[in-house]
Amino acid sequence: GAREAVHGLAERSGSVSATMFLPARWTAGITANYIGRRAGIDEVPGLRDSTFVNARFTHWLGKDTRVSVDLLNVFDQKLRDIDYLSAARLPGYGAEPRGLRVGLRTTF
Repeated sequence: GAREAVHGLAERSGSVSATMFLPARWTAGITANYIGRRAGIDEVPGLRDSTFVNARFTHWLGKDTRVSVDLLNVFDQKLRDIDYLSAARLPGYGAEPRGLRVGLRTTF
């Protein structure tokens, strides 16, 4: 039978990442994310695809502790509300307006 489109679901999505290990316990990483065209929602006939890039710099303070700085949406792509919803359903994605996020993580 014919496939029905699920409203708001991306036809295709994906991401590609690269991490570079730097001296003095630093790492730098970049991730490009793609959310494909989506079927319409309510009165909106359909949504175009979106691509956005996030970067992360991490410094290891010890074996189990690290501090990181994320630069979200590096190129300040204009995102629609549905981009946030679509990205939230996909592991590793973070569709947000350009901004900085600082984190501290430790295990014990």
